[in-house]
Amino acid sequence: VIGLDVSPDMLAEVNGYKMPNEEFIEGDIRAIPYPRGRFDKVFARMVVHGLLGERDVAMAMKECYRVLVPGGKFIFSEGIPSDRKTQAWYTQMFKLKEERRTMTVSRMRTMMQRVGFKNIKATIHTIRQSSVANWLDNSDTPPEKRELIMQAYRTMPDHVTKGYNAVQTDDDVRIDIKFAIVGGEK
Repeated sequence: VIGLDVSPDMLAEVNGYKMPNEEFIEGDIRAIPYPRGRFDKVFARMVVHGLLGERDVAMAMKECYRVLVPGGKFIFSEGIPSDRKTQAWYTQMFKLKEERRTMTVSRMRTMMQRVGFKNIKATIHTIRQSSVANWLDNSDTPPEKRELIMQAYRTMPDHVTKGYNAVQTDDDVRIDIKFAIVGGEK
């Protein structure tokens, strides 16, 4: 198992947690430092939303395809809005935190199809009643942005509250969050 991350800080987080069959290296999904056909499986979790340019996304998808053996599997996972009605709010809320691409299952499928992946299947995983405060406390988001984001959750419109099954408490907002897991074959 080889873990690849562009951030030395993230790689430092795995120190002491490695298993004997694991290796972690610094690298970029847009230029994977391995030869063609090296892997049976490639998994990208919460990576592509940070690639803002269409060219960057295309490079990443092509690289994942390139390093797979014929018949190899690519699994791609990203957080997604709860439904179409909440997508605009989701995009605006995340702008408070960082620049990112809003992902949908349809967009993820299209990214994979463009480079030749086939037999593409998607599943949705929902984490029920996740704590927004916990997410913010454990992210690298500066305190002033955390306050803005928490305020966005506390004042979300009714259709967003419903879409996220949101429950407000005195010090938190709990929401159902969704992740798309999209897989295909080379």
